[in-house]
Amino acid sequence: MPRLDFAFRYLQVLLTSHLHPDYASMSQLFFVSASKLTPFFLLVLATPRVSAARRAVGFAAAIVFYFSMDMAMAAMWHVPPFLVPEPTTLHIVSCYAWDMLGRWLMPYLLWLLLAGRQIPALAAIWPQAGGGRGGGGRRDWLR
Repeated sequence: MPRLDFAFRYLQVLLTSHLHPDYASMSQLFFVSASKLTPFFLLVLATPRVSAARRAVGFAAAIVFYFSMDMAMAAMWHVPPFLVPEPTTLHIVSCYAWDMLGRWLMPYLLWLLLAGRQIPALAAIWPQAGGGRGGGGRRDWLR
């Protein structure tokens, strides 16, 4: 994820300042969501029966979505509310809502969109108490 974080920061500085990004300008960015993509990447990689092309499209779509949200937040607010002497309520709510949704909700919603067809198949192969596959229930599955 460090390389993805670096790429997010590099592109943000390049697109917003039209200067060649350096370490000082990249370290001053506050809206960088590369680390929020970790649960999505792990879920997609752990989901069986998802084709490589579908995974690649999902990864690309998630990266573009998160990067565009970072750009929108940076364009609207420039800095997070804790660095502003008197932030507005809208500033506080929008920044913390994006942080919460981007970290805890969006990775799982994006995964459901990508692997929604595979989830019933996954549930069918998991053993069920009292007679899943094999007829013996949990005991046969544990052997």
